[in-house]
Amino acid sequence: MNAGEMSPIVQEWLNELRGSHFTLDAWMLFFRRAWIQARSTAQAHPALTRSCLRCAAGVAAAQGGALTLEALVADTRAAKRTAPGALVWMAWASFDCWAHLGMAQAAHDRSLQHTFGLANAATLARRGIAGLLIGRLLSGQPASRSYILTTTVGAIITDCMDGLIARRHQQTSRLGAYLDSIADLEVWTAMIITLGVTRLWPTWLTSLALLRWLAPVAAAARSYFASSRGVVMGSTRAGRIAGVAQALSVGLALAPKGCAQRIAGFRTAVYVLTAAQMIATPLSRAVSVCEARRSGEYSAHWGLEHTASSASRR
Repeated sequence: MNAGEMSPIVQEWLNELRGSHFTLDAWMLFFRRAWIQARSTAQAHPALTRSCLRCAAGVAAAQGGALTLEALVADTRAAKRTAPGALVWMAWASFDCWAHLGMAQAAHDRSLQHTFGLANAATLARRGIAGLLIGRLLSGQPASRSYILTTTVGAIITDCMDGLIARRHQQTSRLGAYLDSIADLEVWTAMIITLGVTRLWPTWLTSLALLRWLAPVAAAARSYFASSRGVVMGSTRAGRIAGVAQALSVGLALAPKGCAQRIAGFRTAVYVLTAAQMIATPLSRAVSVCEARRSGEYSAHWGLEHTASSASRR
């Protein structure tokens, strides 16, 4: 079962949900079944569950350590105001991992893996980084230029690490592919919003970048709930090119103020190139999907690519 396939029982639940016209009672039944299924999976695989919870606790501790360090050497008040939102987001990310342990299947084997894995732990760390940025936003004191730069470096490092570890140690799984896409979505969306509200990025580019992220999510949700189609959150060549352009434009936006005037022209050119790639990538994918539908080979496939390190991760 690949990342884009859906288990028969989930298909049945979705068909019933759609047949009930998405009423409140139908939604409650759907989530109750999902909760029971997740709990059953966790109880049937205690070693995997313990491994997942240990990784989540470790990432939460690292997140708390980062906030403590900030409070000691930088801004105590900002760290205290960031902590609640960041830790709540980490709790949500941990629950999301636990709820999807049934997807911890290797690409070549339908049996569940015995441990959460170092690759997934690195991916979860990226969600913790997103939590720090989100906590800052919720506190009303968005991250500074240096804060954004530090979290960007951390996000890129963990993005490189999880793919490398997954391939080298044969830890590829449906769960890894899912978590990787969600982590990228969270961290880059938080970063884009932060760049926008701090005026480090042009408003028009921020809006376009958010549209690029959220449009595939909306399309994937529609495919999942309206058609019971599995969705592959994968990378494509066009998406990786757009991701590299976006990463470069973020790097230029975070350049020291002393360099701003000297690189102004080059930075504007990169912004325009990034915008063009953001428009071209979803359009080309939409054309491909339409052609596949006409030929009867349609499979919902919406990429959430960001940097070259995300390529074909799991």
